[in-house]
Amino acid sequence: MKREFITVFGTHMFVEVFLFVHLALIPTFIKEFNLNLFQASLIATIPNLVILLSYMPAGLLVDKIGAKPMLLISMLLEGTAALCISQLRDYLPLILAVSLIKVSSPIYHTSGLSAISKMSTSNSTGKVMGFHNALGSLGSAFGLLSLSILGGTLGWRSVYLLWSIPILMWCLPILKSEVGKPERSPDKDRGEKTFFRDLKSVLTFSFALFLLIVALRNFGASVISTFMTTYLVELRNFSQEDASMIFALGPLTGILSSLVSGYLCSKLGDTETLLLMVVGSILSLFPLALTRGLVLLMLCYFVYSFFNNGVWSPIGSLVAALTPSSKRGLGYSSYFLIGGVASTIQPTITAIIIGYTSLNAIFPIAIGILTACAALLTLFYHGFKPY
Repeated sequence: MKREFITVFGTHMFVEVFLFVHLALIPTFIKEFNLNLFQASLIATIPNLVILLSYMPAGLLVDKIGAKPMLLISMLLEGTAALCISQLRDYLPLILAVSLIKVSSPIYHTSGLSAISKMSTSNSTGKVMGFHNALGSLGSAFGLLSLSILGGTLGWRSVYLLWSIPILMWCLPILKSEVGKPERSPDKDRGEKTFFRDLKSVLTFSFALFLLIVALRNFGASVISTFMTTYLVELRNFSQEDASMIFALGPLTGILSSLVSGYLCSKLGDTETLLLMVVGSILSLFPLALTRGLVLLMLCYFVYSFFNNGVWSPIGSLVAALTPSSKRGLGYSSYFLIGGVASTIQPTITAIIIGYTSLNAIFPIAIGILTACAALLTLFYHGFKPY
């Protein structure tokens, strides 16, 4: 495997380490900082709002300066912010520091996915995305497992301190790598007119419909990921550490599902694989909502996580298929922007609904949104194939 692929895959693993840690800690934040559920949900909402401001600038920078400096910035930002979190004792600064960690994600993803799509052939993109996503799932699992192991002994802040060291050290392999350079020539006109012309060339009808599908999927899936540990602690009476361990099944399963979905992309097609994963997510939520025993609950969450994490390989491949190579950074930033909007508004909306009902409402909300996503994806499959 090329050294460039290893560099990008490794960066993805590290950038995903803290993906779910702050969500798993919501019950702890409620107790430690004496918060209600709405206040606690702000640690999911505010960082996502900050992320939204980063997507377009990150995508434009990737197309102009290339992936390598962006990968370096993402690691420096994440590692530094993690060091700060390990020392913080107030909730508001904690939200701001988590926001800095989250900003490293769009900086990485617009550059990393752009580089991967250019280094791989059209027939192998889905499979390569599978390996890429498997490393990301591994990083997420490492983060949650380290929280489960260290949270009850050294405290949750030690997790951020522990991971900041290898994250900052990974800057050295990035500096030594030769990740692809931008295709855009430096003498081309720049400015607002150029941006809107590029955006118009990327935002075709098929791609716009695909972005709507992604937004619905992200909204529905993030309902479960945001409130799952709170649901397990508050309604199922699990400890924070046990809830984090169960929650860690998600990214652990993602390692397997990413590889399987990448393989299915090469055999069935990207759209077909994505539809299979969304429908599988819907069907697996019903037993997850009804199961009561610990073993059965873990099994159901394993199945749900398999389908839920299996969407990333076909999604990443479809973005590449629907956008021009020279504007791939803008294409990925548009995809992450729309998905980020859905993930940003979701925690507050869901928290309000839960306030009027109960935490059990997360399941019908997720099922309803994902069903709408599957219906639109069927329309996309029959009428707007990218090939």
